[in-house]
Amino acid sequence: MTNEIGSELEQLIRERAFQIWIEAGQPHGRDKEHWQQATDELLSGTAPPLQPGLVDSGEGQVPAESDTADHQRRGG
Repeated sequence: MTNEIGSELEQLIRERAFQIWIEAGQPHGRDKEHWQQATDELLSGTAPPLQPGLVDSGEGQVPAESDTADHQRRGG
C-alpha cells in the first residue's frame, strides 16, 4: 500500500511539475526547481487542479524530472 501511495504521489508531482514547466514557457534547466515547487504545492495542499490537455492521459507519460532536462538539452 505504501508503494501505491508513493507511486501516486510521484505521478501527481510529475504532472504538476510538467504543468509548471509549460506555464513558465518551457525554460531550459529549471526542472529541479519545478519538481520542488510541485512537491511543495502538493504536500501543502496549495496545488491548483491540473489543466486538461497539458498532461498526456493515454499511453504516453509525462516525463520524469531528469527526462525533461534530457529532452530540453536535445532541443525538444
